[in-house]
Amino acid sequence: VIKLNGADRTTIDGSLSGGTDRSLTISNPNTATGTSVLWIGSIGAGAGATNDTIKNCIISAGTVGSTSVTTFGVFVGDTTGAANGADNDSLTIQNNQILKATIGIQSIGGATAGQQDDNLLIDGNTIGDSVVANSIGRIGMNVGQATGATVSRNTVLNVVTTDSAITSSNNARGILISTGTANSSVVRNNVSGVRYTSTGGYAGKGIDINTGSATSNLTVANNFVSDIKGDGWSDVMSDGIAGIRILGTTGGINLYYNSVNLGSGSFAGNSSGTQSAALAIASTVTGLDIRNNILASNLVNTAASGAKTYAVFSATTTNAVFTTSNYNDYFASGAQGVLGSLNALDRTTLAAWQTATGQDGASVAGD
Repeated sequence: VIKLNGADRTTIDGSLSGGTDRSLTISNPNTATGTSVLWIGSIGAGAGATNDTIKNCIISAGTVGSTSVTTFGVFVGDTTGAANGADNDSLTIQNNQILKATIGIQSIGGATAGQQDDNLLIDGNTIGDSVVANSIGRIGMNVGQATGATVSRNTVLNVVTTDSAITSSNNARGILISTGTANSSVVRNNVSGVRYTSTGGYAGKGIDINTGSATSNLTVANNFVSDIKGDGWSDVMSDGIAGIRILGTTGGINLYYNSVNLGSGSFAGNSSGTQSAALAIASTVTGLDIRNNILASNLVNTAASGAKTYAVFSATTTNAVFTTSNYNDYFASGAQGVLGSLNALDRTTLAAWQTATGQDGASVAGD
């Protein structure tokens, strides 16, 4: 509907009072794949759309989509429609409601060094809706190839995949921090109701992190993650239920003061058995500073007695992944609850986890 084609210093403000009312609705009813409501497009290296602001609007796309249809509320990329758009710097997306889209916000900068999006601010938005048919169909927001980005105070709700197709895109994600994101922060967000509702063996991930860099310098702090669901799978690092998941060669991550509660109790999950975790860490991750978090799960897969749910699951083979880990609360309850896993061994007590990690001397395990 609106395209900023390399345009600079443009403000779209939906308030009639000069305040925070959302009095402007921008809607694109087109249900074709690739369509968006707002498109911020770079026309080349050093020629991105810069210093633009979108605030106080209701932004509605045409459909939540499917595995074959992807729509966007706000698309920040290249003028051609390619995902990577160079130098769309100093963009502010603030106090909007974004709904009825496959992906609420996608902002991906240039992949070439020096062409990332600088100083992106996504703040105070509501992404999703209480009515699932009007909410988000795959990803609340996807931020990649960004430096100095701030993702803060957003509410992401009801990101729901329902497609029966066998594809990993059925893993619903609330906030996705993807390749090339560095020197950035994800703080004070509330992510809930991220879920997969069919039976193909997929699941929700509240905050999914895969920067591809061991020196990301990414702070994830003071976020609330809850009600993450799916029928799940036997590997939490692929298609299992996860509150916060860290993948790939990601490193340099600070996890502080987050509260994660998978928290829906009994569910009829995949009959082959499931793994789920409040915090899931891949085998190739490095350099984690984990302090003052609450990591909890009470999931029980009634369709598979051998299923397990973890407060923290690390697929790494040594404890070197943790530069610091302390002052955390690990709580896994229910018949399938396990406090932690490291080096493919379950650690069922806090003492066993402390021994395995060589850390967490001041952490607790309690409700």
